[in-house]
Amino acid sequence: SGGWKLSLQTTAPPVAAPSALNYSSNPATYTTGSAITDNRPTSSGGAVVSYAVSPALPPGLTLNTSTGVISGTPSAVTTTASYTVTATNTGGSTTASVSITVNDVAPSSLSYSSNPATYTKDTLIPDNAPTSSGGAVVSYAVSPALPSGLTLNTSTGVISGTPTTVATAADYTVTATNTGGSTTASVSITVNDVAPSSLSYSSNPTTYTKDTVIPDNMPTSSGGAVVSYAVSPALPTGLTLNTSTGVISGTPTTLATAADYTVTASNTGGSTTASVSIAVNDVAPSSFSYSINPATYAKDVAIPDNTPTSSGGAVVAYAVSPALPMGLTLNTSTGIISGTPTTLATAADYTVTASNTGGSTTASVSIMVNDVAPSSLSYSSNPATYTKDTVIPDNTPTSSGGAVVSYAVSPALPAGLTLNTSTGVISGTPTALAAAADYTVTASNTGGSTTTALNLAVTSAYSAWSTQYQLTQGPEGDDDGDGNSNYFEFVADLIPTNAASFFKTTVTHVSGQPNQMAIVYGPIAYGRTYELKSSDSLAPGSWTALSGSTSSDLGNERKVIDTEATGTKKYYRVEINYP
Repeated sequence: SGGWKLSLQTTAPPVAAPSALNYSSNPATYTTGSAITDNRPTSSGGAVVSYAVSPALPPGLTLNTSTGVISGTPSAVTTTASYTVTATNTGGSTTASVSITVNDVAPSSLSYSSNPATYTKDTLIPDNAPTSSGGAVVSYAVSPALPSGLTLNTSTGVISGTPTTVATAADYTVTATNTGGSTTASVSITVNDVAPSSLSYSSNPTTYTKDTVIPDNMPTSSGGAVVSYAVSPALPTGLTLNTSTGVISGTPTTLATAADYTVTASNTGGSTTASVSIAVNDVAPSSFSYSINPATYAKDVAIPDNTPTSSGGAVVAYAVSPALPMGLTLNTSTGIISGTPTTLATAADYTVTASNTGGSTTASVSIMVNDVAPSSLSYSSNPATYTKDTVIPDNTPTSSGGAVVSYAVSPALPAGLTLNTSTGVISGTPTALAAAADYTVTASNTGGSTTTALNLAVTSAYSAWSTQYQLTQGPEGDDDGDGNSNYFEFVADLIPTNAASFFKTTVTHVSGQPNQMAIVYGPIAYGRTYELKSSDSLAPGSWTALSGSTSSDLGNERKVIDTEATGTKKYYRVEINYP
């Protein structure tokens, strides 16, 4: 009853390793800055899975590790070198050596700073320097040989030296070379005999004054004797160049800004030049002044033009330092100060400078900007009658014109009252009586001041009360005939013209409390203090403050319960106090 079991095993055929690796361009020569054509690999054997290279390719070139393509734009010159590319698969690998050279861009557009060049025998020449486009030049060569005494620097290409022999005009081919190639320039060189040189003038640069004769400006030179002189452009009007001697002389008649005039000194061997800088200035301004100085202006009021005058030459420009007060301007062409000042300014000096080509002069202008003077000063309460020992409501000023900076009063206000010197408000609590009097309040600012007479009086509380009710009798009188003096009614806050207005006091037994009495009195008035006292007799000095009592207010009446009302008799009285 046993069975059969069959087992099969297979083995994949081996993968062939790549072989015969080659590149489409080998050896390869490239140029910096130029994208290369893809350099593609071919190989035999099995398919390549990956590529690698050693050493690293020149900067800018890359190897695609999947395709093996070498591509990119080389960025640096690289001498010829071999690079080993390895192509690999699971069966193995193969290599190829790729030779790569990266050359510079060939030089081009070679030229020289002086071409054609004419030199003088036995005279050191200025360096004749080359310029070129393309890649950097590695070496220079020249053919035929340069005139005796001149050399070509094979590294820099500069032609320099001192020619020692005369040479007619001839072309010399200079070749500039680098790894990428070469380019040429034809330089024409002539060597002449000694010409005049080192031409200079006794006064240079020179500045002259219009309408003033100048001292002769004399030339000197080295080399051969000068035969003739010329100048370009023409000298300023009034000045001349002597073509035989080279002397510049005359009287300039017009202004001229500084300019260079080229004087050429010539002989048969050649010429030399000198650049003479000449300016003709005007006479400098002087005696500078202003029509208003010192000047005091009012804020927000247009000022009259403040006009300058000066001697000497005509003024070209004006400037001021420091800046004028806000709202004022200096016309830089006419020098006029004008405008409307918008801010206050204390007196200060402003330096105005008047200039022309000949120089400058200054004037110091003193300017002050004041405010508009205050005016129409008045007080909210005038005349004002106050009550002694009673705080007064603020008495506030108003005014027109400019903002008030400070206030003052004369004579001094009644005791207890003060004037705020910043706001002008009169406030306080008068502490002494004062008859009606005028007090002069002065409101000031930088523009001036204004005043007002303020009539103030300080009366007693009783006097104010008496005036309120128009009483005709004095404090001890009784205008309403109710038996109470006017002063008592003032202290008790009664109506002194109404006999029905009186201070009432009642005393009754407290029901069910044989030793308690109820004392009710009124009216109770604001600002008064009340003290209930008792005595067993009416003898002077026998009154004492009530003890053992309770009190309560109902309306304008006060009820006091005397809880110690014992004995056969007891008297009560109410003392009213008013400050």
